[in-house]
Amino acid sequence: MAMVPSGQPVVSRSWRQLCDRGSDLVLCLDFATTPASTAFAALASSSLVEARILHIGQSGPGPQDTWVREVVDTGDPVSAVLGHGEACALATAVADAIAVAGGSPPTVVLFDAAAVTPMRTGTPLYLSSRDHRLDHERNISLDVDSRELLTDPEVVKVVADLLKGARSWST
Repeated sequence: MAMVPSGQPVVSRSWRQLCDRGSDLVLCLDFATTPASTAFAALASSSLVEARILHIGQSGPGPQDTWVREVVDTGDPVSAVLGHGEACALATAVADAIAVAGGSPPTVVLFDAAAVTPMRTGTPLYLSSRDHRLDHERNISLDVDSRELLTDPEVVKVVADLLKGARSWST
């Protein structure tokens, strides 16, 4: 297994590491048809986020069991799973699979979710742009354009605060 400069192993060829600032893993999922992969990289570049952030962007169905096994096999805790758009359903399924595999249920944050996807192991928090309103009890509606949802400095601060527990998950 290849090593990154900090000595942490690279998880796999499936996951692309966006940053390595901690032992907790934050998984980011989106589809290649969205601008989220660039935005997740912007989120990872923020010095406010102290975690090892991994990203997968898929244009179709992928080997979810393989992705989960690769992450679980690192032995590092998955503290959060982030999903964007239509990949939100995949993000919730990955979070559930991590919990079923014996990990603690990760926090799930969904950005501009295409659909409300029930989870077996928790309740996600939905962050919505001004042009994507969602009627859900755990939704934070933000006054930003959907293209800026993950790059706006205030949104990055909200997400960083959520990930480190400095902001309440209740809305």
